[in-house]
Amino acid sequence: MKERMETARCMVCGCDDGLGGANGLGGANGTRRSGGRVTACGAHDARGAHDLRDDFACGYGACGGGHAGETHGCAHDDDPVAFAEFLDTLEPVGESVADDLLNRLREDRRRYGPRRADGEWMEEPMRVWLDCLDKGNSELGMKAMLPLAVGINEVLSMRDALIISVIAEQGTCDRDMLMDIVRTPHAKQVVTVVHKVLSEAFDDRDGPDRDRCRTALRMLASMARVMPERMRVQPLAVISYVMWWTGDCRAEDYALSSLSIDGDCSLAAIVLKSVRNGMHPACCGG
Repeated sequence: MKERMETARCMVCGCDDGLGGANGLGGANGTRRSGGRVTACGAHDARGAHDLRDDFACGYGACGGGHAGETHGCAHDDDPVAFAEFLDTLEPVGESVADDLLNRLREDRRRYGPRRADGEWMEEPMRVWLDCLDKGNSELGMKAMLPLAVGINEVLSMRDALIISVIAEQGTCDRDMLMDIVRTPHAKQVVTVVHKVLSEAFDDRDGPDRDRCRTALRMLASMARVMPERMRVQPLAVISYVMWWTGDCRAEDYALSSLSIDGDCSLAAIVLKSVRNGMHPACCGG
């Protein structure tokens, strides 16, 4: 049976360009296969590595100024140009390197079980990540960056642990608890702690620590810069989520970037829906 084709509509403006048309990614005349993802048209297309670099060169993600649709009140961070230059030094990771790491993680999970394998996979990278957050050092290093990037795309509890490490008020969720989130995400105690942390943060007028968020955004930007496209999904989604928490008006752009690669990314979809429904945490006037 011939597969039905339908017009791809842009999520932003509703036009029929989708990922087809000028971009040529969705088939002739801006069409896509039935069941394809609704994404952004050429006028609102996903941000590539060059655009991501330019965003952070202007201090993007550092301020937490403005909601979606408002002027971006960007307060430049300590040295955004230097960080953009650092991004330029990062070499892209080849597909084979990324696949080797992914296959190793999957094999470890089959052999030892998810709890043990996930804990061992994240033990050292989590230590480095937290050390960088505490010191405001965004140069994560490839030895930690690659396992983190592969891990958060494969195991969502690894992604969620990184999010909590950024959003939680310091002292409320230590390294041991973060590793519990990685190993046993469905345990009653873990679910209770995660719910409490996010609920309190949502109602907190001061919001998450802006310096900590900026450092995290830079490390995530590095991941999105170097990883193969299919492994940029979660780094881009987490960038959009952290930006939503800080009121950054471009959270929507990064959610769309993530969804343009994987239309099933639930975190990016949640950010997109929240922005478009005008839902924001208390620190951003919600």
